[in-house]
Order: sequence, then C-alpha cells, then structure tokens
Amino acid sequence: MASINQQQKEKIQSLQLKIQDLIETNSEFQNEEEVSRWLKARQWKVDEAEEMLRNHIKWKKDFDLENFYETYKPPEVKFHSILLLRLKRSNQ
Repeated sequence: MASINQQQKEKIQSLQLKIQDLIETNSEFQNEEEVSRWLKARQWKVDEAEEMLRNHIKWKKDFDLENFYETYKPPEVKFHSILLLRLKRSNQ
C-alpha cells in the first residue's frame, strides 16, 4: 500500500468503525488497503466514502451478484434471428 499519513490512517479507522456492521458480513473491509480505496475515491471524506460503500453493497445485494455465475441464464439466441440480422446488414 502506498504510504499514508497519520490523518489518513485515522480516517481509515473512522470509516471502519462506521461500517462495523458491514465488516461482520464482508471481511474484506477489515483490510485497511481496501477501506482506503473507498476513501481515496471520495478525497478522504469519511461520510461520502461510507455512503458510496453502502450503496455499492446494496447494489451487489439487489442484483444478487454473490450468486451471479450460479443463477445467470443467457438469453436464448435463435438461429433465424441471427440470419435475419445478417441479411439486413448485407442488404444495406
């Protein structure tokens, strides 16, 4: 991790305290380097980093990304649809 100063370290610890409920289910946020990424993205503003992080976790949950590979079913592509598309392109 790049060198961080004492003020940044305090902000990392502050954010980790604010997201203690998330740390219980997302152990990656115990890692200071991971938490610092969120702070850097918000110019070290703890409240903004917390909001962004919580929105990210909600988005992952809303779209069930933890189970994406197990549950995703690609749309069925029908041969005649591909053929029609090719015909349209060749006639242009």
